[in-house]
Amino acid sequence: MADVRIVFLPGGCPAVVEERTTLLEAAQKAGAGLAAHCGGAGSCGACRVRVAADAPVSPPGLVEEQLLRPEELAAGIRLACQTLALGSLQVEIPPESAAVAQRLQVGGDEHCARFDPPTEVRDVELPPPPAATPQSDWEILIRRLDLEELRPNPGLGFLRRLGAALADDRTVRLGLRRGAPSWALPAGRRPLGLAVDLGTTKVAGYLVDMADGEVLTSGGVTNPQIAYGEDVLSRITAVMLDGALQERLSRLVMDALGVMAAGLCRAASERAGAQAPLLPGDITECVVVCNTVMHHLALGLSVQGLGVAPFRPVLRAPLECKAAELGLAVHPEANVYFPGNVSGFIGSDHLAMLLASGVGRGGGGPVLGIDIGTNSEISLCRGGEILSCSAASGSAFEGSTLRFGMRAADGAIEHVRVRDGRVEFQTVGGGKPVGLCGSGVLDAVARLRAAGAINRHGAFVAESPLVRRGPAGPEVVIAGADVSRHGRDLTLSRQDVGRIQLSKGAIRTAIELLLRQAGMCAAELERFVVAGAFGTYLDVDSAMDVGMFPRLPRERFRQVGNSAGLGARLLLTSESARRQCADMAARIRHCELTGLPEFRSEFTRAMWL
Repeated sequence: MADVRIVFLPGGCPAVVEERTTLLEAAQKAGAGLAAHCGGAGSCGACRVRVAADAPVSPPGLVEEQLLRPEELAAGIRLACQTLALGSLQVEIPPESAAVAQRLQVGGDEHCARFDPPTEVRDVELPPPPAATPQSDWEILIRRLDLEELRPNPGLGFLRRLGAALADDRTVRLGLRRGAPSWALPAGRRPLGLAVDLGTTKVAGYLVDMADGEVLTSGGVTNPQIAYGEDVLSRITAVMLDGALQERLSRLVMDALGVMAAGLCRAASERAGAQAPLLPGDITECVVVCNTVMHHLALGLSVQGLGVAPFRPVLRAPLECKAAELGLAVHPEANVYFPGNVSGFIGSDHLAMLLASGVGRGGGGPVLGIDIGTNSEISLCRGGEILSCSAASGSAFEGSTLRFGMRAADGAIEHVRVRDGRVEFQTVGGGKPVGLCGSGVLDAVARLRAAGAINRHGAFVAESPLVRRGPAGPEVVIAGADVSRHGRDLTLSRQDVGRIQLSKGAIRTAIELLLRQAGMCAAELERFVVAGAFGTYLDVDSAMDVGMFPRLPRERFRQVGNSAGLGARLLLTSESARRQCADMAARIRHCELTGLPEFRSEFTRAMWL
């Protein structure tokens, strides 16, 4: 087959691919940032693109005719996963289809911990080798450190860095792990640490001075694996269908971490006005927290066991390796630490949240901690006992699967109110609306329910002046075509409400069954801790109004931001925090709720608004 050239706009990202390649595959190759919530299965309709009327592409098929309106097809809107390139062309990615530029939540409640890093930093001056008895730099170093019992050499990577560090003078900056040399830097270089919260859709990073634990800067990027599926199950399915994809997904993550590390070093250098810029090669310690699937995909571990019951991971214990083994573009001998996982769907990011928020500390009254996402992790802590479970809450709160859903990017409606019979909204960035993100959809359902436009079963009330008849049934206009950025009405449909009911029902079911396993009721909770990006921006009153959270006094709720990222920073700078995390993991009792006889009836009840 002949090669064709496809250019994606805006941005002009090019890709040269074989003829009859899908536009989605071309976008993935070009790194064009096109959303593909279902991983290209043709079920979500999120990968909408626009092509010219005479563009050399395959004609619309049955899937596109089902998911796209006739007027959209007439305007050149196509689904990238269903459209084959038959020649060279340009493809426009509309704002609502972009998988980048979302608001990435990197902050969280601050928490002080003792600074006791796992690696000791020491400057060592080596005397010149004696002329009478020739010795190597390594021999002189271990004698200087009184470590003659060490093996003959520490590995080629370390020796290369040692030789380079000693090239200018006889002083070297060493990282000592349990007394043994772990990495080497030239004298005067500033050892840095990188703490990472590697999420399914976002990556938050923190650059830390390993001399004192100070956070120099932080930032976030979109997880590039999103092009292969919005959720972990889509990515597992993609890997099971194409085994070669596993290595590519691992490479994508490591490349993204390398790019983020370089950007953080640049930002910290500019902020400090440092004469000697900070470099990724100065990063000698890394900690990565993530869910179990992301852990396996990042490390190149098989995800086959996570795709079928009983969802068995390859590894649950903590793992430490060198950056060079992972292909991570920092100091090659940097120690990269992955904390342990709890189960197939509860990973180290949840442990990090429990650590940083204090939920897993034990003592005091009962506290429940939840990190809401595509897969929500929930822990109930009472005394020294921790009960944990996961809830398949789906991606409705992430913005996907909804007609006009999107991530919390510029133009996303994030808050909705109904006042004097009119719908009012607020967007991320304050500009014209493009779609609705999770917090906006939750608000819309809660406020429309209070206004009598939606009944407790999620059906629209036809008599309400807010409800109109749309092409696919009753709907409510959240933002009209006259104010939206793309000139279309932004609506909420009965199908959208149903998907929110499924998501919130899964979360509420997990909360109630976990409480029941502990023999207590929600009113006994002293604190209800909500973590994560979505948890930061949601309106707790809306969550209680729709029945996602139990009705509790407002002061018992605490929204803690990205506590997983804060936990990663604690694990980076504190050996005692690593021990606490390991102890906490040992105390967790994992509960598989779907096997409980009352699960179905509880879920049915939790669907009500």
